[in-house]
Amino acid sequence: MENFQALFLGILQGLTEFLPVSSSGHLVIAQHFIKFASASLFFDIMLHIATLFAVFIYFRKECVELLKVPLYLVKQEKNPQSNQWVALGLLLIVATIPTGLIGFFGQEHFKVLFESPTIIPITLMINGLILFTISLLASKNSIEGQAFELTKNNILKALFIGIAQGIAITPGISRAGLTISSALLCGFSLSQAFSFSFLLSIPAIIGAFILEFEGINNLSPYTPLVIGFGAAFVSGLAALYILRRLLWSGYLSLFGYYCVIIGGAFYFIL
Repeated sequence: MENFQALFLGILQGLTEFLPVSSSGHLVIAQHFIKFASASLFFDIMLHIATLFAVFIYFRKECVELLKVPLYLVKQEKNPQSNQWVALGLLLIVATIPTGLIGFFGQEHFKVLFESPTIIPITLMINGLILFTISLLASKNSIEGQAFELTKNNILKALFIGIAQGIAITPGISRAGLTISSALLCGFSLSQAFSFSFLLSIPAIIGAFILEFEGINNLSPYTPLVIGFGAAFVSGLAALYILRRLLWSGYLSLFGYYCVIIGGAFYFIL
């Protein structure tokens, strides 16, 4: 693998992993038009780990508090601050369960979809419609919301968002777009939907890493690996800041137009 290819794939992965345009869909399109040498599975996994680090850095305060949840439970601390983190932690676990089940039992089905580029134009255009929905919902939901609470209603909402994340394994469907729109549809504020969506991506990325790790049969050259990892980390971190600003400003419909145009163009080219 050449250094330029590693840089290109790293930037593409970092931006499209968090901007709601589907990283999987764009990687399939890139592979269709750009005759790069196939990247190793290890390289792909390292790009995902780089974006995982970007989430850790961006949500470092939230991650530190969530790591304290077991301590809060053991000490049985009951105060507003600890209660909200315990609630958020348990809701993230609840949401992760359907995602894990869909990913585990549906992995063969999703592999077939990844091998069929003809599905990408359709799913990208569907993703565009999802983004139009986000834009509409974002204009009606408040920016800040109340602290998370562990109620029956919120547990059902978490399950719904987790199912949405599982469905978003489909190439061409943005995980961020579908989970944020699902959270907004459940009545979450913009800040709640944004943070819940990306904190929920942490166990999803770790789970994907575990499932793919057994398939590693060769390592990537050191230099392209470092370049790709760094590019994915920096572009992923930048994408989080860009998405937050656009979500708050109500401009996510721009990505909707983009997905519809790209999907339509790819459909007629195939």
